[in-house]
Amino acid sequence: MAADEQRRRAGKLLAHHQSPGEELLGASRAWVARVGPKGHVFFVGRHRHLVAFTDQRLVTWRHPKRADAPPAIDLPLSALRLRAERPSRPFFQVLASVDSGASGSGRERETIVIELRHRDHAFGRALGRALSATPTAGAAAPAAPAAPNAITPAD
Repeated sequence: MAADEQRRRAGKLLAHHQSPGEELLGASRAWVARVGPKGHVFFVGRHRHLVAFTDQRLVTWRHPKRADAPPAIDLPLSALRLRAERPSRPFFQVLASVDSGASGSGRERETIVIELRHRDHAFGRALGRALSATPTAGAAAPAAPAAPNAITPAD
């Protein structure tokens, strides 16, 4: 499936669940697995999914050909934290930690593993940038820098 076709299919599937103003940033086919806190990335089975990410969330579908297919994973980007990005051959691997409570499964520190073909490195890097740029749900937003000529309470 070509990149344009994947993006078109993801946009069509997202249309049923998309919030106003949400923008599709990328889509690709990848092998996806969820690893619990006591599991190991090496021993978990992966399944082929259509992976899409918007400016607000990460969504995967196991059966993207069905128009009414429910998402297998649908998490806000704020609930995910980039753990690792491994651009080795034959797969580009992105590992993301899920904040406890956000996954809906009651698990603590669940990890999502996304493995992409080498030709989809651009998607993997874009996903990694989106996950590392998004503040996590529990973290406080950084304070805005003061303007150079602003009067501070100490003045």
